[in-house]
Amino acid sequence: MATKQSTIDFLLDQLARLDGVSARKMFGEFAIYVDGKIVGLVCDDSLFLKPTAEVRLYLGENCAEEPPYPSAKPHLVVDEERWEDDEWMCELFRVAAAALPLPVKKGAAPKKAATEKTATAKSATKRPAKEVAPTQAGAPHPYQDDPTPAQLKRTLTACPAPLRELYLGLHALVVEVLPDVKYSLDLKDGMLGYGAHQYGANGWGVAALAFYSKWVSLGFLQGAALPDPKSLLEGSGKSLRHVKIRSAEELKKHSAAICALVKAASKANR
Repeated sequence: MATKQSTIDFLLDQLARLDGVSARKMFGEFAIYVDGKIVGLVCDDSLFLKPTAEVRLYLGENCAEEPPYPSAKPHLVVDEERWEDDEWMCELFRVAAAALPLPVKKGAAPKKAATEKTATAKSATKRPAKEVAPTQAGAPHPYQDDPTPAQLKRTLTACPAPLRELYLGLHALVVEVLPDVKYSLDLKDGMLGYGAHQYGANGWGVAALAFYSKWVSLGFLQGAALPDPKSLLEGSGKSLRHVKIRSAEELKKHSAAICALVKAASKANR
């Protein structure tokens, strides 16, 4: 399963306090850069860093080492549970970047001066430039407005069954609180955006629902400004906050507080 855009959005938000961090698509997955250096890869929603001695020391003796994709060299795996600690993550990436050399800029080789004869010959035989079709690299993910339950279940086939029930339960809560809300399903990564189409962290208005390997997350773009008396919201970026639900018991326990957050987010989005 390819990495979801929501995973990249979350990682970048956690690393927001570290200067020079960016992500770029690479062969269907993502590379994470710090100051122009490729520090690691995100493949199948897992984070892999280059296996330097400094990163190995920072992660500890028991850090796992796996290839991020078939035929790749082993990289160090960053446990998903550690992603929540933004200070720890920023320091990890600072250490990882400092251990790598600066990228070498490839300069163009100096051209030999052409004689009048060769220049004329080249000019005469030069072929017209091929017209290149525009790429679709920046195209938004395909989406479905107000998906039916059957469409939701089809898109969630990659989601483990227990998490699928949590996802659908959280969705039902949002729709119960906001019966007229417009929502859109990302058909590629299964994220639901409420209040607007969801194409990354700046695409949705009220909230966004996504599943990960061990939990389901309901994210609020302006979560830092929402009242949270039950302290459910996690994250410490500039504005994004999210509620993580790992079990049916947690969903039942926190349903009232989640409904209050959804109401507050809807009011803030008007």
